[in-house]
Amino acid sequence: MALSPDASRAAVASGGTISVVQADLPFARYGDAAQEGGLVSDPLVGMGTTITGLAFVGGRERLVSASQRILALWDLRQQSRIARTIGPELADQFEATTRPGLAISPRDGTVAWAGDDGTLMFRDPRTGRVSARAHDVDAWAGAGMFFSPDGSRLFVAGPASIGVWELRGGAVRQVAAWPYPREREVSFVAPAADGSTFIVVGDDGGVSTITTASGLARRAAAGGKPYSFAGSAAVRPNSPEILLIQSNGGTRLVNLHTGGTRPGPPLGFPAVSAAYSPDGRLLAVTDGQTSLLLWDTRASRVVRRVDAERVDRMTFSPRGDRLATITGDGRIAVWDVASGVRLGDLRVRQFQYLDARDVGYQTELAWDRASSALWTATTGGTVVRWDLDPAEWIRSACASSGRSLTADEWRQSIGGRVPEDLACRP
Repeated sequence: MALSPDASRAAVASGGTISVVQADLPFARYGDAAQEGGLVSDPLVGMGTTITGLAFVGGRERLVSASQRILALWDLRQQSRIARTIGPELADQFEATTRPGLAISPRDGTVAWAGDDGTLMFRDPRTGRVSARAHDVDAWAGAGMFFSPDGSRLFVAGPASIGVWELRGGAVRQVAAWPYPREREVSFVAPAADGSTFIVVGDDGGVSTITTASGLARRAAAGGKPYSFAGSAAVRPNSPEILLIQSNGGTRLVNLHTGGTRPGPPLGFPAVSAAYSPDGRLLAVTDGQTSLLLWDTRASRVVRRVDAERVDRMTFSPRGDRLATITGDGRIAVWDVASGVRLGDLRVRQFQYLDARDVGYQTELAWDRASSALWTATTGGTVVRWDLDPAEWIRSACASSGRSLTADEWRQSIGGRVPEDLACRP
C-alpha cells in the first residue's frame, strides 16, 4: 500500500493488480477542489507476478511498482496504452446528461467537437494542437455533428436549425443556418449516407428532409401522436428508408421518397436503439437489457444474437467488420461482426464523478474512416482516440510488460478473444 504525498489517494496492490482510490473531499483541501471519493481509474493490471512494493512519485498522478526484478511506472492520467487524449476537459455546465457533438473529417482526420459551453473546437489528430475554434455556437448537445463527404464543411445540429461551418486557413466561419420545419419539436437529426440530405424527425415521428445543396426543407412523411417517437432512429445506406423506434418499442420504416410507411422487422422485443452496417445489409438492434441481435435486411431473418447486456447505443466501423457498443455507465465493447466474439473492452470516465452511472449517456462515439481508431467525447471528461488494431494492442502490451503476455493475462487485462500469436517482436 502507498499514500500520495498529499494523502488524498491510496494505492493498494493485491497479487499483480493495483487499485487506486481517492478520498471523498466535500470541500477544498490540499490545494484541490472538492472531489468525489472512489476509484481513480480502472484497476492497473498486466504485471503477471505479485507486486511487492508501491510508491507515488512526483505527486499523486504517478506510481512505481516493484515485482521481482521489474520496476513499472504507471501514469494515472493515461486511460490506456491504446488511448490518446487530445482534448481538454469538456465542461459539464448543466449536469443534464447531455452528449457533446463529435465528428472526424474524412479529408484529413481533423477532430471537431462542441460541448455545453458553446465552443466549437477543431484539433489536429496527430499533434493535438488547436487548428481553429468558434465561440457561442448554437449546438444542440447530442443531436449530432457531421462533416460533408469531402470534409469541406461541418454541419452542427442546433435546437432550431442546422449550422453550416467552413474551415479555411486556420479560420472557421459559419456560412449558413438551415431552419427545421416548425410542425413539431425536433428529436433526431442525421445525414443520408451520400451526404445529399439531412433527415429530421419530430417528436411525433413526422419526417422531413433538408438538402445540403440549398438548405431547402421538404416534408417526407406525416407524424402521429405527440411524443410517439422515442428519439432513436437509423438511416439505412443505399436505401431511401429510415427506421424509426416508437415510444412503445415498436419500429416502422419510412420511405423518404414516397412518404410510405411499413412495419419494421419482427424483433420479438421492444427496441431501444438501432444501427445499420455501412452497406445496409445488417441491422443491429438492442432492447437495452439483455438482447442485441443482428438482422439480415435482405433475407429478413436474425443472423446472430450477441451476448451484450445493457447496451444504450452502438455503431458499426467504416468497414462493417466491427461493432462498438456502449452502456449507460460508460463501458464500451468491441465485437467481431462475423463471429459475434467480443474483441475487447474499454471504459470512459468523467474527471469529477469517477463512478458516474450515466457517463455512457454523456459520451459520443465516432469511427475514424482512415484507420481502425474509435474516438470518444465525454461531457465532464475529454476527447480520446482509441487504437483498436489488435496488433497495436500486442505491441502496447509488450512495451508495458517487457515480455510476451500469456493467454490468461490477455483475458484479464483486455478481455474478449485471445489472438493466436501473443509473442513480442522487435
